[in-house]
Amino acid sequence: MAEQSTPSRRKLVSKTGAVSKISTLRERLGMTQQQLAVFVGVTTNTIQNWEKGTSGVDQIEKFLKLCAVLDCELQDLIAYPEPQSAAAKGFSVEELRELRKKWLGDETDKSKPKELQNAARRRDKRSQIGEN
Repeated sequence: MAEQSTPSRRKLVSKTGAVSKISTLRERLGMTQQQLAVFVGVTTNTIQNWEKGTSGVDQIEKFLKLCAVLDCELQDLIAYPEPQSAAAKGFSVEELRELRKKWLGDETDKSKPKELQNAARRRDKRSQIGEN
């Protein structure tokens, strides 16, 4: 993979020239890499690698091609056995959307877990220090 220079950070470009947009989408929602990792069920390091393009982009491209050839959506590629216990299945997509709304809504929302409120405060403090 070749490196592509951007104003804020350097990203790796896949063999086909694709660049990961995961960080842009995550930042638009105001999520940290750690929060995204929890939602997706991977490590923070995995999220970092996906965002930098050091891993994952080529696989995403292959899945997108597969969907184009099969004329289907990405979620159509997998089927889950019925029924699954709540403990074994993890979060459903709908549950993840609700959690995202709850956790990433108003920064002053008292219903958020305390650690997320503290993380938001630390992030705000770091951005203020960086502006000075």
